[in-house]
Amino acid sequence: MVNAASATQALLDNFNIESIVFSGIAGGISDDYHVGDVMVPERWASYNEVYYAREIGGVFPQPFPIPGVYDPAPDIDATQHFNMSYPMGTYMTNVASAPDVETLTTWIYADPVLLAKAQSIVGSVILAQSGMYDSRFLVRLESNNLY
Repeated sequence: MVNAASATQALLDNFNIESIVFSGIAGGISDDYHVGDVMVPERWASYNEVYYAREIGGVFPQPFPIPGVYDPAPDIDATQHFNMSYPMGTYMTNVASAPDVETLTTWIYADPVLLAKAQSIVGSVILAQSGMYDSRFLVRLESNNLY
C-alpha cells in the first residue's frame, strides 16, 4: 500500500488529476457474490480497522470504548459487528475540508460522478468468463455496503 500511496501522491503533485479509480481484491462469505464479480460500492470500510473481541461463553461481547485503542466512529452503530470483529473508525482528511483536518469515520465514499458513470454502464459490460460462476459487473447502492 505504501508504494501505491507514494505513486498516487507523485501523480497528484505533478499532473492535473481529475479522478482516481482504486481497484483491489476482496473476499467475503455472502452467497450473493461470486468469484470474478466486479463490485463498485457506494461506500466501503477497511476490514483491518476493527477491534477483535475475545470469545466469552460462546459470544463476542461488545468492547467498551477505550480512547486510542477502540474508538468506534460516530457514523456506525457500535453494536454492529461481524462475529468477533467490531468496526473502528479511521481518521481521514477530505479535500472539501480545511488542510490537515481529520475526521473519525468508518465509511469511505465513492466519488458520486464516478459512481454514476459506473451505474450507467451496468448491463453493457461483458466480462470474460472463467471458473464455475458467471462473472458480473455490479454497482451497489443499498445500505448494506462492502465491509
